[in-house]
Amino acid sequence: MTRKKIIILGANFAGLQAATQLSSRLYEVTVVDPSPYFEWTPNIHELLSGCKQLHTLQLSRFKVLSALNHRFVAHRATNFDPQWQTVELETGETLQYDGLILAMGHETTDYGIKGVKEVASGFRKGAEIVQIRSRLESLLQQQNSVTVSIVGAGFTGIEALGELLRGYRHNPALSIQIIEKGNQALPGYTQKISDDIRKICAEYPVHWYFNQTISSLTEDRIILSSGATLSSDITIWTTGTQPASLALNIEALPPHRSGIPVKSTLQTRTDEAIFIAGDLADYTPGLTKQAYHALDMGKHAANNLARWLEGKTLRNFTPLNKPMALAFGDLNTYLIYNQTVISSPALAATKESIFQFYMTQLSHKLPVKLIAQNASERFASAFTEQLMPEFNAQSLIRLLKRTEILQWGGRKDLETLAMTILSTALS
Repeated sequence: MTRKKIIILGANFAGLQAATQLSSRLYEVTVVDPSPYFEWTPNIHELLSGCKQLHTLQLSRFKVLSALNHRFVAHRATNFDPQWQTVELETGETLQYDGLILAMGHETTDYGIKGVKEVASGFRKGAEIVQIRSRLESLLQQQNSVTVSIVGAGFTGIEALGELLRGYRHNPALSIQIIEKGNQALPGYTQKISDDIRKICAEYPVHWYFNQTISSLTEDRIILSSGATLSSDITIWTTGTQPASLALNIEALPPHRSGIPVKSTLQTRTDEAIFIAGDLADYTPGLTKQAYHALDMGKHAANNLARWLEGKTLRNFTPLNKPMALAFGDLNTYLIYNQTVISSPALAATKESIFQFYMTQLSHKLPVKLIAQNASERFASAFTEQLMPEFNAQSLIRLLKRTEILQWGGRKDLETLAMTILSTALS
């Protein structure tokens, strides 16, 4: 039997999860991504404080996909032609497909602001954060005062702030400034989280600039649209994303600002052979850009593509509303679910458990010895750098005293949360 050819562009959460669903006995699967390593991005902010090492957040895409008997191509896709069902690589190679999954996700945008590309440090890849930490360490040794600016007070910006405080809050040379165009930290979420974070930061040199936009950046200055100027030794850019550039250049699949429009089956509206998963999918109703959505969409897109190739009826994607964990260094962690927000330093173990679980799940086809080695390295790092210092420094009673329900959404939140956890476990 001739195997149908499936190409997956992008091997992050959605793409890698999609690949795990497809049998090499039935399909000839090729996964294309220019980077050799998958990174668990929900925890990469921990590289900034040094409590995580880059290799513990990575999986070899080649090893994972080889274990699935799929082909991995570590090159950039430069174009694809839906009419001829081909994908062109930067090497000049042309790949043919019967079915295609686009999972390239989003990339950072500078909104056309002068100086961002040349001066600002990105915060979406592990190597970027390792470089920020190295530069910060060097400046702290050379200068009497160092100012780090974080542009954007969303999830990424706040977690970056937490790690700076975890690693350097006792260093008198460091000051931090947050620039946010909204009127609070974490725009779109309850003001109570913002207030709690600002209360924690009150004893540290953290300066907030709300309702501010940036006109331009220079090597040591941030020029605000108001005309004010802020000094900055390191500027971290955590705001703004757009669909991957390859997706923006496909006339047959015109993207919206948030991604490529899809049906409820995750199939594109203009080409039945193409499915979209992860952040690139413009799904209605809109979804928050969370790893768990990308993982679920990758699984569903792969299964539906297989059903389409077999001539079977496609199934609608039903997103699960799972709780989100926002880490604020070693100072606090927030569990957010619908209208309920619980804060406690003890919840740091929750986010760490999610990381450990999914990294093991994504690598489950690797040889047992390698799985055990990777898992032991991840756990040893977490125990020595996070869990042991936290629980040595504070007794369980003190941790419980710092646990607080910032906002209660009622019994309904508790019931739906229990059902979500059960559904996730069963799936």
